[in-house]
Amino acid sequence: MPLKRRDLLQAAAALSLPGATWAAAPARRELTLAAFRQRLRAAGPPTEVWGFNRSLPGPLLRYAQGAAVNVKVTNLLRQATTVHWHGLRVPNAMDGVPIVTQPPIESCATFDYAFTAHDSGTYWYHPHQSSFEQVPRGLYGAFIVDEQRPLEVDRELVWVLSDIKLDEQNAQVEDYGRVQDFGNRGRHGNVLLINGRPVSQPLELRPNERVRLRLINAASARIFRLGFAGHAPWVIAHDGQGVPPHPIPDDGLLFLAPGQRTDLVLDGTAGRGSFAITDRRDGVTEMARIRYAGAPVRTRALPAPSALAANRHTEPNLDKATQHFLVFEGGEAGAPAIAAVDGQAR
Repeated sequence: MPLKRRDLLQAAAALSLPGATWAAAPARRELTLAAFRQRLRAAGPPTEVWGFNRSLPGPLLRYAQGAAVNVKVTNLLRQATTVHWHGLRVPNAMDGVPIVTQPPIESCATFDYAFTAHDSGTYWYHPHQSSFEQVPRGLYGAFIVDEQRPLEVDRELVWVLSDIKLDEQNAQVEDYGRVQDFGNRGRHGNVLLINGRPVSQPLELRPNERVRLRLINAASARIFRLGFAGHAPWVIAHDGQGVPPHPIPDDGLLFLAPGQRTDLVLDGTAGRGSFAITDRRDGVTEMARIRYAGAPVRTRALPAPSALAANRHTEPNLDKATQHFLVFEGGEAGAPAIAAVDGQAR
């Protein structure tokens, strides 16, 4: 059946990110952490979640490579928090690790983060304070740094994959931090989400259209194994770093661990029909469905995508490094003392 314009608009809205504007980022952004309600199931009441700027996931933060990042964070939660910029090279004081790199942001307090977006790629942000609870409650968002020479695609999508654990009344199950979860496979939710919305949403493609699909696994423990029926996406980046473009290896299922990001190039080569994108980690769950509509973008499919430019990293000078060996007086619980430096006893 041909799709109507209304269907296309609804699908685009379902798969878009809150605040997903790609204009130049303002000189200063503000993130406010607070509790609010969002509908996570088609039936029943909305769920109380925690989020940035009253959205789950939080607003997309997007910068040009080399841009200055200034974010004022205000905490309106009932417990302390921080913001960690996952995968980004930042000064130690900006890394968002409570007690280690900064004091926790107490309730009703603020903290200013400032750093340079050195590396292009797909990243995300989330708390490192009680992250076993705060991340599953909804505190996470996408952070994109654009390449100086963007990849040539017709369109781009950012998918933040996550799960959430709800009871029959759509309330979050309050069982965070259980010892058995730490010792087994971790805490898994029973509702899967893409960009804060229930899975099995349509992904509209035009014949021979090329789409860059940025995938972020924001689940605290769930591993995804994604299959793309009828299509063979190109893998172009892992964890913000470009790789030589190649098809998904082995069994054709994309492995996406918690915190991992993978960038794909998806070509609309099938031309017509309907194809499922599934998670096959535990059984088969339909995550989205590719549907073709509209006139072809071009007469024939594009060749393999170009490789992304590598981020420049400064290699450490090990010639100037020193080795320190520690011993603990009174066993492992005792205070450490330096036993040797560069092989010489102290």
